[in-house]
Amino acid sequence: MRLYSITPVRMLSNGKSRLSSVLSPSQREHLSKAMLSDVLSKIQSSKITKGMLVVSPDQEVIKIASDFGAHGIKEEAEHGVNAAVEKGIEYALKNRADSIVVLPADLPRLNIEDLVSLVAAVEEDPTVVMTPSNRLDGTNALLMKPPAVMNLHYDQDSFRSHVLEAIEQNVRLKTVLRNGLMSDLDDQTDLTEYLRSDSVSEVKKYLLSIGLP
Repeated sequence: MRLYSITPVRMLSNGKSRLSSVLSPSQREHLSKAMLSDVLSKIQSSKITKGMLVVSPDQEVIKIASDFGAHGIKEEAEHGVNAAVEKGIEYALKNRADSIVVLPADLPRLNIEDLVSLVAAVEEDPTVVMTPSNRLDGTNALLMKPPAVMNLHYDQDSFRSHVLEAIEQNVRLKTVLRNGLMSDLDDQTDLTEYLRSDSVSEVKKYLLSIGLP
């Protein structure tokens, strides 16, 4: 399988606004960079992809992508997750990808086994493999084989919308439920639960370094 990963990333200054009650703007930027580094490190180590793509208008994000051997696609401005992923799909198709997987940059519990499980769930074309967020509203992983087999619906109760889209397009649909894929870091509750976990990551190191319990 010629799989490309796509990770859309907002401007670092705009990220993790729901954590503003516990983290300063500078701390949220550092947290976003640590999360991106952890996710790219796991993708790189898993060896599931032919290439890693990071799509962002933030030049510092593009630099971090390069540090992990990912190809950075620079946006002129933020146009939302759907537009960013579409840019990634366009690049992947030009490079003969037969499948893509969209993975956000805020999966602090992600591990290699989670990524291998996504790929193992793929069957004959066309197949879509999805993982919801713990709240069952967002789409924390979306693997499409072939790429662009259905329309994207991020930021619109996306998991339910993607399920309905797959059904409408008569695409084989698989769901992978793993904690490392379902656990994101959006609000203070997520932060507290993550700090209580036994995860070892750049994210954990950073949060402990700034004195969070």
